[in-house]
Amino acid sequence: MTALSGDDKTYVAVAVPVPLTRAFTYCVPPHLSESVSVGCRVAVPFGRRKLAGYVLQYCTVTGAQTEIKEVAAVLDPEPLFTPELMNFLREAAGYYLYPLGSVLRAAAPAMRSEAVEALRQQGFLAGKEHLGGSRIKTRKITLVRLCAAPESERLGKTQEHVVELIRQHAEISLQELCRQQKNARTVVRSLIQKGLVATVEREAPADPFFAAALPSEPLPTLNRAQQAAVAAIIHELPDPGKEVPKSEPGAARPRAFLLHGVTGSGKTEVYLRVIAEARARGLGALVLVPEIALTPQLVARFRARFSDAIAVLHSGLRPRERFEAWRGLREGRINLAIGARSALFAPVNKLGVVVVDEEHDASFKQEEGFRYHARDMALLRADRAGAIAVRFCTGMTWRDNNKADDPLRSMATFQASRTSLASPGRITVRLGMARRAAICSTGW
Repeated sequence: MTALSGDDKTYVAVAVPVPLTRAFTYCVPPHLSESVSVGCRVAVPFGRRKLAGYVLQYCTVTGAQTEIKEVAAVLDPEPLFTPELMNFLREAAGYYLYPLGSVLRAAAPAMRSEAVEALRQQGFLAGKEHLGGSRIKTRKITLVRLCAAPESERLGKTQEHVVELIRQHAEISLQELCRQQKNARTVVRSLIQKGLVATVEREAPADPFFAAALPSEPLPTLNRAQQAAVAAIIHELPDPGKEVPKSEPGAARPRAFLLHGVTGSGKTEVYLRVIAEARARGLGALVLVPEIALTPQLVARFRARFSDAIAVLHSGLRPRERFEAWRGLREGRINLAIGARSALFAPVNKLGVVVVDEEHDASFKQEEGFRYHARDMALLRADRAGAIAVRFCTGMTWRDNNKADDPLRSMATFQASRTSLASPGRITVRLGMARRAAICSTGW
């Protein structure tokens, strides 16, 4: 790391979760110079307290200053926030005039228990001192998968049944097998001896939405209105190989779409097809739905279409469950997130499409702590990430969204079709630029 000051020391600007809009300068000790980077979470002394802060940028120290304290430790093995997500959060904090450190804490997952314990062993934390926030511990589950074709082996009826269950799901937890077959553990051991299956341990997806494995579902046939909507949206998907230019408020960006249709009109299938195409192009997707609409049935539909390569984020998650979903997204193992308003902060890599379903729902407004409107911020995030935004609305909100003086709405209209979409009514698509004027800057 190249030093950014005349005294050959490296300094960083750190946002801490206190009711102040400024960042604070800390010195990076030599043994952490390779670990500290923009977007990472660090432990720092702050007055008489010890806090978890977030590195915003490297900075230069000039002139006479009071003693600059050092970063004590890096709390995560890699940065929590991608550059795209960090820039979005800084802009959101400026727009809502909320302390950036508190915004970043609201968006960040829980801390690892081992990182906090290491600070106690180092003497940074003593007695009842803590960094604030929640901590997580992990547990393991055993997954079973096929590793050889069973045609050459003579199997009993129970063994054949277990093999068929595994084949249907690619891999399945031993716990789930035991629920469907009484003596599954004994059967799996015998299949392992025959070399037909293998087991692997993995951190458990404790989210109840993933409690049971699901087989894949066949694709339904789209009607004319759905085909027109899907074709229009896919046409505007960004090029994954093209670098997103620096965002500026009001600049020409990829299009935003507004789809209108009654409940049950087939809107969900439209964005499922768009997400499938985005993922095929190597792009990530983010889906925001009202809290009440985030049902096991909806998640099951996503899982049946995209297997378990999705992250579900909602208010009922325990800290460890949210951490696992966050880590899967941040590491790139998962590139599809679905959830309520807090899913807006999911670290989806190569974000290509942002969906807001039932955008008129009041639950998209966060009323405590960092107050924001997830619908508006979804438009902003899509705009700044170079992604497309797809919004769905019904009823009165359609007339509200047709206001010509609203800068977030479209400039042109595309009538998809008058064909019914699985229920009386029609689906209409509005195309236009997602714009937000006069976005503030945080100053850092």
